[in-house]
Amino acid sequence: MPLLSPETLTLVLTCFVSYLCVTLPSLLLGTLISSLLLIWIDRERWIGRLPQNRLLGCLLGAGLGILFPLGGVGAAPVARRLLRQGAPLPVVAAFWVAAPTLNWAAVALTLTFLAGQPKLIFLRIALTWVAALLAGLWFSLYDQSPETLLRGAPVNAEADDPDPLHRSGNLRYDSDFKPLTGLPLGEKLRLSVQALGDEFLELAGIVIVTSALAALIAVFFPLAQALTWAVTPTQQVLLMLALGALFPLNGIFNVSFLVPYLETLWSGALLGFLLLGAWVNLQTLGLGVALLRGRAWLYGAILLAQFSLLAALALNHHWG
Repeated sequence: MPLLSPETLTLVLTCFVSYLCVTLPSLLLGTLISSLLLIWIDRERWIGRLPQNRLLGCLLGAGLGILFPLGGVGAAPVARRLLRQGAPLPVVAAFWVAAPTLNWAAVALTLTFLAGQPKLIFLRIALTWVAALLAGLWFSLYDQSPETLLRGAPVNAEADDPDPLHRSGNLRYDSDFKPLTGLPLGEKLRLSVQALGDEFLELAGIVIVTSALAALIAVFFPLAQALTWAVTPTQQVLLMLALGALFPLNGIFNVSFLVPYLETLWSGALLGFLLLGAWVNLQTLGLGVALLRGRAWLYGAILLAQFSLLAALALNHHWG
């Protein structure tokens, strides 16, 4: 197929739109939850009730990931809001890892598409819990304020500033001088829409760029030749980990990609794709670079990639 033929361009556009259809609804829901946490929830009250114990915080964060069908992209704005409002780091880290896979929509699709693979279903859910706990415990060793992980430090608000919301880039945050809980209903609705729109537009730009890059890779990547090369169990694991990282199918929908390969690939390769693809892909890496400062996002991505690789190899070589 010629490089710039109409058929090629149509295929790239189709992949690009497909990736956006998968991720933008999740991002919209995530930014909606973020704005609700900012405007409608008294942060002093609910943050004070979160457990300070590391293990309990990890368990709670992973449990919160069950509630909403966010995926890795939708979990990003919620995690940033939790950090900005002072939630313990183990809670946020465990939530961000658990949300793409443990939410009810992802579990339902996993049960549907992998109905004949009960071992794979169990391992995907169980190992996600384990990874969420490990990530939470790892980041609990971070000895600075969770807010210092975020890019864009908030500007100090003045007591006489009339605006109840302030900016850190496009992220809205509340002023300590003007609590939002006492505002009239109409003002709360206005501020909610304002915060939602600003944050969604900011993060949607990152999603669009990474989706375009992923669409190009999906069209020009020689998948058929790669599958022919990947003969041994280890080669298949490495290939599927790479595909999981390149294709932003979201933790909710990546299971559908595997249906044609359930009978031809080793179980470890399938598991590695399901695990890593939900956590580390072009979109989540792009959001991680944009939202987190320093090497925090890199350490987290490496930890999850190592965990996925070890789990996949262990399944191949010890359980078949």
